[in-house]
Amino acid sequence: IDAITYTGMFSLVDEWLSNKKDRSHHIACINAYCATLAMTNPQLTTIYNGADIVGADGVPFVWWIRKFCNAECDRLAAPDILLQLATRAETTGYSFYFYGGDPEVVKTMIKYLKNRFPKMKILGFKSPPFRPLTDEEDAKIIDEINRLQPDILCVALGTPKQDYWIDEHLYK
Repeated sequence: IDAITYTGMFSLVDEWLSNKKDRSHHIACINAYCATLAMTNPQLTTIYNGADIVGADGVPFVWWIRKFCNAECDRLAAPDILLQLATRAETTGYSFYFYGGDPEVVKTMIKYLKNRFPKMKILGFKSPPFRPLTDEEDAKIIDEINRLQPDILCVALGTPKQDYWIDEHLYK
């Protein structure tokens, strides 16, 4: 788990977005559940270790990093990251695409975000069915995301499903 603050995360995101022809990047939010799963799942361990930012999504991790690593660290939980990036998007112009979640929940979230952050650019969303996608369905989603070219893709499929999805699609 990285010792990183939101300021450090913003610096990295800005750097990544300065060259959109480069590969996609992965921010993983690791809580105790994720860490426990990874202890017995080598594939998840590889996915988390390969993430560009491995954020402490749990106060005990943050306290441990601050105390034993003597480093500054913020809790990087996915909802907080989204709000922080949305706030920053008011001045940077970051654009977003949302993948996952119940369609009605996503619509409600988008309405909330647009009301709170009027300059936020939300390019689209997709709530996939709760089953494995066909190759054609998956290709259609990837084509849409690539056509819209969002700066930030927020994936909310639940752990570990979202971790596998990100790993499989990171270079697509």
